[in-house]
Amino acid sequence: MTVRNYRFSRELTQKLNHLAVTDNWHALLGLSTDFTLVALCAWASGHCYYLYPLALLIIGARQRGLATVMHDAAHGRAAKSRRLNNLIGRYLTAFLIFQSFNAYKHSHVHEHHPYLGDPQKDPDFLFYQDAGLYAVKDRKAFGLEHVLATLLLFNMPQYIGYLFKHRFGSLVRYKGEALGMLVLWSGLLSAAAWLGLLQQLLLFWVLPYLTAFMVIGRFIEIAEHYPLLGQSQDGLLLTRNRFSHPLEGFFLSVHQENFHLVHHLRPSIPYWNMQKAHRLMLNDRQYRQVNAGFGGVFLSANEVKPLIPALMDGDIALPPLTTPTYKKEEAV
Repeated sequence: MTVRNYRFSRELTQKLNHLAVTDNWHALLGLSTDFTLVALCAWASGHCYYLYPLALLIIGARQRGLATVMHDAAHGRAAKSRRLNNLIGRYLTAFLIFQSFNAYKHSHVHEHHPYLGDPQKDPDFLFYQDAGLYAVKDRKAFGLEHVLATLLLFNMPQYIGYLFKHRFGSLVRYKGEALGMLVLWSGLLSAAAWLGLLQQLLLFWVLPYLTAFMVIGRFIEIAEHYPLLGQSQDGLLLTRNRFSHPLEGFFLSVHQENFHLVHHLRPSIPYWNMQKAHRLMLNDRQYRQVNAGFGGVFLSANEVKPLIPALMDGDIALPPLTTPTYKKEEAV
């Protein structure tokens, strides 16, 4: 399956090219914001235990923010310096969320982007099939199996297993990364033990990762391409932007991650220029028409019905039942 890449006018392309530049400070500033919010959540919860559920959600969202910066590093856009870019991609993001940077880069940059929508080669499409999203019988089943079950963490063992096998487990193939992660976490655990903060490390990093991070990640991944994959070969129609209500956006749009169509159309643009690129792309008639159909995931900032309610109410059709055409162990 070959996707037709969408082409903008020469004039618009030249303007977008000016946004495809990186530097050595934006990503570090973004990560500083993430880590500061995590620290504030830990401090506030330490003074008021009732704030812990909210802190857990915020920390999970900021861990997803680390994944967004890791994503930019995989594209070589997190820093102008190659050495700093790799440092950010590994030690400041991937290793902290228990992932292999090399495995992620291979899966996302070398497979997902070039094979977008291919039922046998696109790892996102493969995961959709493995998760049962292309075998949903009806809207009620979608609500129970993929919305409620995710919110109640019933789907988390499957998602954690996927991440372990294809992100953390892939460290077996990348011994240098495995050593780096071992050194990093040995240092963090030793420092936490010496300072008497092992419980805090569990409460304010590990538990948010195993709960809020997983829930947020799963809904974002559904929102990025479902049920668009398999329905078109037009690159403009296989991905969506998200326009969440500010409350939802605080958790699901960290570091401008919501402009996912923008990213697929121009993956060379770093995350901090996504909104600027989107505004330029709105000058293109076809992009503007497609974008007009996008809202939030559960809550929209515009008049468009959010994705999950639209799927559950039948405003957006579920994909036809399909039988996966791959072996589960092949998904990466």
